[in-house]
Amino acid sequence: MHDSIDAFIQSAAEALELEAPVYEFCCVQGRGSREGALPGNFCVGIGSLDQDAAEGTELDWVDDVARLPYANGAARTIACTNVLEHVHEPQRAVDEMLRVLGPGGLLLVSTSLAAHASASPGLHWRPTPHRLLELLSPVEASMVGWLGSDQSPHTYFAVGCKAPAPASLAGGMQRLIHRLPTRLDEAARRSRGSGRLRRVLLGWMRTKAGRQRERDWYKAKFILHMPADERFQHQLLANCLQDSRSGPRMKASG
Repeated sequence: MHDSIDAFIQSAAEALELEAPVYEFCCVQGRGSREGALPGNFCVGIGSLDQDAAEGTELDWVDDVARLPYANGAARTIACTNVLEHVHEPQRAVDEMLRVLGPGGLLLVSTSLAAHASASPGLHWRPTPHRLLELLSPVEASMVGWLGSDQSPHTYFAVGCKAPAPASLAGGMQRLIHRLPTRLDEAARRSRGSGRLRRVLLGWMRTKAGRQRERDWYKAKFILHMPADERFQHQLLANCLQDSRSGPRMKASG
């Protein structure tokens, strides 16, 4: 899962031209800080971590994501990596991060639900694409994506832009949708190389469904939600159906 999240963070940093200051909220060492993808980020641990647990990691501080001690609009970019599935009130956590996010700022979210994670005693929330869209309903524009087969996706990610969304956002979303599959292909090649012997030894135990799930592991799909506004007249939106209530929405596969 971590290689998929790394691919998302790196692709977002490249495609969306993320601005500092960047606050990253994470349950372990920050994905963005570890990969060096996020510019000038301040990495904040949350969840079961305490201040002692943060020692020896790249965390700058430990906080409760539902009660952040930061001023309104303090951040230009916020990354929340594998946190929401571990909090009791994910909407409250998202609302609090949006409070800290400045106007026009970007919120990046990743959350995982692989088989081994679903048995975790600290798992309180099960993500779906539309649940993520609901969490991001306060923002002006959003994109939600997921990895894996349609029957059993394992990783979800999202981008939300707080109003006012810049006119360049649609182009950035298009670049992200194009770049992320390339990053995922690279991760898939690394995975195939490192796990080839294990797959040969265990191949006779795998079912047809299991083999299909492995093939679909890095397959990405997206839902894009943009306001019906002339600022976002862009090739990416050209074929979207217009919805007077919520703006154009498009599904794209990578």
